Amino acid sequence: MKKIVLLLFLMITCLSYGQKVEIDSTDTLIFNNKKVSLDLTKDELKEVFGNPDRVTLKHNIIWTYDELGFMIYIEPQTLKILNITITFKKETLDFSPKEKFKGTLIIFGSAVTEYTTSAGLKSIERQAIKRNRPNVYSIKTINHSMHFFKSEKIKTELSGCEINLI
Repeated sequence: MKKIVLLLFLMITCLSYGQKVEIDSTDTLIFNNKKVSLDLTKDELKEVFGNPDRVTLKHNIIWTYDELGFMIYIEPQTLKILNITITFKKETLDFSPKEKFKGTLIIFGSAVTEYTTSAGLKSIERQAIKRNRPNVYSIKTINHSMHFFKSEKIKTELSGCEINLI
């Protein structure tokens, strides 16, 4: 019995930490080996990401994945994905995930975490079209724009990454 409980605990832990979000060298957004694009329907989004823990109606429809640490913004009229926001730090908005992102974010082969330095982001930025904003590092490619937000409390850490599909 103890072995079964330990095995279940390990499986659940691996599943929650095993999320992988990637923008590969072909500028394709991939979530756990599944391609994500603007033309996915609501049902196809659920096939890729699963059912959200919460749905919030604001200017957009916001699907919140509490345990995974990210949100998906959906355009209300077309029901198409607008962006994915990955949270490296817990936020206090009513639609924010309850947990921070524990998975892997890889952009053009480089891993990005809350501890990724400005130099690390600049390295990624050099692989794409350059565009800077105050307190935000932005990378724009043919299919995506990514905005990295600095932590308000600890300026050397990132609080999140927003990936917009163009």
